[in-house]
Amino acid sequence: MFRLTPHGLAALKKWIKRPLVRDDVIRGLDEVMLRFAFSQQAVGAPGSIRLLKSLSIELTSYIPELHEQLVASQKAMPTSGRLALESGVRSYECMLEWTKYARATYVRQEKMRQRKGATKS
Repeated sequence: MFRLTPHGLAALKKWIKRPLVRDDVIRGLDEVMLRFAFSQQAVGAPGSIRLLKSLSIELTSYIPELHEQLVASQKAMPTSGRLALESGVRSYECMLEWTKYARATYVRQEKMRQRKGATKS
């Protein structure tokens, strides 16, 4: 069994809290999801939610640009190229929907914790 050193934990927290940028969405979604997977244990649920919000903001601004690119280039593209670009756009849209679901999951869990706390009082 392995345990993080204090230095390792500090580095993990720094990595998870690093602000998301456009390049993370374009080229690094796997890393973003890895950061999210470790986020709750390292920085707590509020940190996980912040990461989800940041991802949602980046996706929300990027998806319209992809749609514009698709419209602008679709006549010049072969069918396979257009379909591949559409697949990419749809995957980003799916990820955006997932961020909404994930954030709603945290809200539901918090409400359940509050209800349980209220009934114990």
